[in-house]
Amino acid sequence: MVSRPRPDRPEDAIWRILERLDRLETAANLRSASVHDGQTRFVGNESILVQGSGKVEGWWIVTGTQRVTGRLEGSGTLDWTGPWALSGDGDITGSVDITGILRLLSDLNVEGGGEINVGGIKLTPLGGGRIQVGGDGGIIIDSASKSITIPGTNPITIKTEGGVAKIDLGVADVISNGDQAGIVAGNYWVGAENGSAFVGQSGGSMFVVIGGQPKVRGTLAPGSGVGAVTALGVDEADNLVRMTSPV
Repeated sequence: MVSRPRPDRPEDAIWRILERLDRLETAANLRSASVHDGQTRFVGNESILVQGSGKVEGWWIVTGTQRVTGRLEGSGTLDWTGPWALSGDGDITGSVDITGILRLLSDLNVEGGGEINVGGIKLTPLGGGRIQVGGDGGIIIDSASKSITIPGTNPITIKTEGGVAKIDLGVADVISNGDQAGIVAGNYWVGAENGSAFVGQSGGSMFVVIGGQPKVRGTLAPGSGVGAVTALGVDEADNLVRMTSPV
């Protein structure tokens, strides 16, 4: 309660006015200040300077640009609507869900032996330039040997050797050099090329069908029988042999 000045001491009122002026001059403005149901407006660049820390309870609405120089930390949920752009290196720890189209305009490096799941198909790195498609028991792609292997009881391997495409079926191989294609089992093979088909043995004779006419390439085993030297025949063992005149 402020005492009233005494009529017999008018100087008391003057001293009180001087004391209040002194307090206003030496007071720290806005110290422990609060605004209820109103606004405080600061006009100008960098009008608010906070040395230490600041705290906002409720909404903090920024219309314009908010710039952070240093470290930005937060906890909770970040909801953002509208375009955004990030430049510089960054790390993400945790799971990330993307709803929409993801476009990569540069390289994608998956390190640490991580798996990639695409539409329910698992891609698993196996090391040594190999990757498995479809999880355990899936197709294996080997970039070192340039081959594709389909595992199973009878595995199949597709690869190239010396410019020849080859499908390894275990007991037999399917091969093609671009001009000819055939099946090889051991030293025996059967194949075809444009306009002809053939069957034979490596290093031996070959039976060829050209234009519907059978022909023989290579050396036939000598046989015996009556006929011209250039005649062909079938011996008792059903072998195709060159016929020779009896001695």
